[in-house]
Amino acid sequence: MNKKTLFVLFAAFMMSIFLAGCGDDQDTTEEKGTLSGEVSIVAIEGAATETLDSLGSDYDIRTYDDLMSLEAEIAGGDFDAAIVSSNTAAQLYEKTDGNVIAVSPVVMGDLFIVTNGVNMPDDDISYLRGKTIVGCDQGGTGEYVLKKLLEDKYINTEYGVIFEWVSKPKEVQEALEDPYTVALLQEPYASEAVKSIKNAEKSLELDKLWEQTYNSHIPTDILVVSRSFAEKRAKDLKIFLAEYEESIDKARENTKSKLVLYSRSNRGERLIRDHIKIMEEFDLDSLGGKAPGSSFYYGM
Repeated sequence: MNKKTLFVLFAAFMMSIFLAGCGDDQDTTEEKGTLSGEVSIVAIEGAATETLDSLGSDYDIRTYDDLMSLEAEIAGGDFDAAIVSSNTAAQLYEKTDGNVIAVSPVVMGDLFIVTNGVNMPDDDISYLRGKTIVGCDQGGTGEYVLKKLLEDKYINTEYGVIFEWVSKPKEVQEALEDPYTVALLQEPYASEAVKSIKNAEKSLELDKLWEQTYNSHIPTDILVVSRSFAEKRAKDLKIFLAEYEESIDKARENTKSKLVLYSRSNRGERLIRDHIKIMEEFDLDSLGGKAPGSSFYYGM
């Protein structure tokens, strides 16, 4: 057998090993990427739901335009994953005896004071003293972040301002059509109002003021999962996080919202913990009566 023949046989042998190895990798990857069953997701309409648009048919996605309906769905336990405000998540953790686990922020900041025909000085939240503020985030992160910032300026949120709560963002936008209205809105509804309503403008970005005051950022909306999903379908949870990360990447291409997902580090947990600590010192009612324990956090 000459050297040329030996070389050809050796090359064929090595190629067969390489192809066999590739086949094993493909099988493993396919197994890792297959959900064992449908994943049920509930979310409030807005920037957060845009992050779900690229998920496939294995996901049953239900969205709500009012917070009360979403809370009732989660409290009833009929979900695997949900996107809610960070304060709402802590409240639901208490209401469900720990069935809600925080995974990561999804929307950072995106909270604005929007005004119509109001000459509000830049970044001066003290201007809101004595004003009526229309909003739809009662009990959510928006309400408590704004109240915390107001009280830091010695503005009593029971007597120094008047909150007029409605159910849906569209109702806040309708209120903004009246001159001299002040409103609390999250994206994309804040930008929609500025675009469609004459003289409406974003007068104050709450996350900017929050960072200046606390050297932190607001985890406005976060991803939570049910404890049963995390414990009984741990592999499915990891598959979901990988696919959700891809969906968020696509959503970033079409929005100005600050979308994130910390599925490979504990940065998300740190951001949520920092927010919970500030809220705990401010008002325990904002967290459902007490700060959630360590089992509230998924951990990476």
